[in-house]
Amino acid sequence: MWINGSIFRGPSFTAGEFGHTTFDVHSKNLCHCGNTGCVETYVSLSSFFGENYSYFMSYLSEKNWRENPEILEYIDLLSRALSNIVNALNPEYLIIGGDLSGLDGEFYEILEEFTKRYSLEHAAKILKVMPSTFITDTYLYGALYAVIEEYLIPRMVRKITKK
Repeated sequence: MWINGSIFRGPSFTAGEFGHTTFDVHSKNLCHCGNTGCVETYVSLSSFFGENYSYFMSYLSEKNWRENPEILEYIDLLSRALSNIVNALNPEYLIIGGDLSGLDGEFYEILEEFTKRYSLEHAAKILKVMPSTFITDTYLYGALYAVIEEYLIPRMVRKITKK
């Protein structure tokens, strides 16, 4: 999670794990984290579309994907989950990564529209929903950034201040 120009990790480095917030307290859907009813058990592509979610990806490449009720239902459900983040944190941007990176721009526009619909008006006023710049190897980029932020920048600052 990026806050005021810095990565916010929290004291145990787990900040931003919104997929593991409870979405349905009556759910029997078991999440890999051990809890039931997590957002992830509803809005991950494999949870929503089943084991073969390549259907979703291939269908989105077709021009008429907006007419598919199953994809619109998915966007509706995902936007309801995202609206909780918007209402709690009032972000300027929601960056969508993972399997949803690199989709057609219209997908993010519709997701933004639906998310704003379910969010508090003032919390979503300037909200932009965008794809991640990094489509593959996102963990590698995150690890690289952490090394730069935690090791290289402090060393450079110490060298500069010694002069």
